[in-house]
This record gives sequence, structure tokens and C-alpha cells, in this order.
Amino acid sequence: MLVVTGGARGIGAAIVEAAVDQGCAVCFSYVSDDQRAASVQAKLSTPQVPVLAVKADVADPDSAALLIDRAASLGDVVGLVNNAAMLNRIGLFVERSPEEMRRLVEVNVLGVMYACREVIRRWLADGVRGSVVNISSTGAAVGAAGEFVTYAASKGAVDSLTIGLGREYARHGIRVNAVSPGTVDTGVHATVGDPDRASRLAEFIPMGRTGEPMEIAEAVMWLLSERASFVTAANLRVSGGV
Repeated sequence: MLVVTGGARGIGAAIVEAAVDQGCAVCFSYVSDDQRAASVQAKLSTPQVPVLAVKADVADPDSAALLIDRAASLGDVVGLVNNAAMLNRIGLFVERSPEEMRRLVEVNVLGVMYACREVIRRWLADGVRGSVVNISSTGAAVGAAGEFVTYAASKGAVDSLTIGLGREYARHGIRVNAVSPGTVDTGVHATVGDPDRASRLAEFIPMGRTGEPMEIAEAVMWLLSERASFVTAANLRVSGGV
């Protein structure tokens, strides 16, 4: 059983689909879009490989236990993907309100910490050799000046958390890694005020194109699998060469 936060759209939905294609049951969270979440569940769930959508805000400290409890009702949880995140509207750092910054940190940083803490505690208690993949961003390495500095900073925190947890629990057989996507055309840019941003940035990517959500999902599935059994505290860039 795999737990995916933010699995109703974009990269998260692609991860859910990739997992199901490999015969892995999935429990995913979503924060607000009941119709979209129900559509993903109905499209992918089968009696043999169930998919369960759970409405939960990762910024709520109690949501991690709720999500993992629901997942455990369907099978043993052996994997976690922390995908849920928010992206502020494009703008300068000094224009951010304290409320915006607080909410972003609660979702992008504390949400990942809450989920990691909950699942690792359970794995330690039960002797499970589980695997976590955190979705970061290439923005963490460049700072995203003039656009998404706060978002980039939150993903930098995810990178540090990944390294620390990967090393801290390696001897328990628990692996923690990250995937850092580059520009992926998921429609998220329209929600932050620049719907053409992905296509406009394609010329600056060495491969000459943006990524597809399933390309990120395939990298995540590799890190979760035993094929990556000697990989922990690592950050895999899937960015077309950026």
C-alpha cells in the first residue's frame, strides 16, 4: 500500500496512476476538489488494486495519522510520497504577506514533516523497511528570484529534511529520497497568474521541452522500488538538464 499526498491532480495523480499500473494499491489525500478526487478514484480503482481518496489538509497535524490509518485499513503501508504543496502567485518576496508565508510553510514543510514522522514512527514500531519520496523542486537550487522565492525556500527545507531523515533511519532499512522536477506542464501555472509560463520556459531547458507528469511519476516509482535499494538521502533531478 502506497500513501500519496496531493494525489488528485498533476504530478500526484500521475504517481497514483503509475503505482496502480504496477499493481500497487494507493490511498491519496486531497484538500478541496471532491469531484476531481472522486474521478481519479473511480477511474483507477479495481477490486484487485484499490484506490482510496481521503479528504485531508496536510497542514493539519492530525491529518497524517488519519490518512495512514485509512490506508492501513486496506493493506500494509510500505511507501509514502509527499507530493502535496502550494505555489504562491508570481511576485516579489517583499510583496508576500505573513499569512501567505505561514500557510506555504505549513503545507510545504510542516505537512511533509508530519507525514514523515507518522509513518516512520509506525515503521520503526513494526519493523517495516519502508520508503519515502518527497517531491521537491529544482527551484530550491536556484532560488526562483523574482517569482517564487518563498516556494523555493520551502523546497530547500524539504531537501534538507530528506538528507537528514535518509541518514538517520538508513540502518533501520527505511529509505528517504527526493525527486526534484523541473518545469512540468500541469496547469498549475494558470493558478498563479501565468498560464503560458511552462511553454515559454521550454526554450531555456537543454532538452528543449517541458516535462510530463508521468516522467516524474516513473522516477518516483523507481526510488520506491527495490531497484533503488541502495539509494537513500538522495535527490533525483528530473528536469531536462536544468
